[in-house]
Amino acid sequence: MLLSTQLMKFFLCTGWGDSTRSIGEDIIKILHGICQGNGAAHAAWLTLSSILVRVYKSLGFGSKMESPITRVVLHIMGVLYMDELTSSF
Repeated sequence: MLLSTQLMKFFLCTGWGDSTRSIGEDIIKILHGICQGNGAAHAAWLTLSSILVRVYKSLGFGSKMESPITRVVLHIMGVLYMDELTSSF
């Protein structure tokens, strides 16, 4: 799936019509991404982001907080958010 999306031709489609020129289909200039609307984009983002969080945590990033009432310690690395717009990146 990744190889086919990296090497496909992309055309711009607008309200004024479709472009005649395209980008992509060049092995030297591979395009990166999963493509907008791809059903596997969410799983790919989850895989990538979980690796990134582990790397940042191993480098010492994050915070540690203790509740003053319950004395529960929270180790927080960060919050990740994905919506339909970021699935194409």
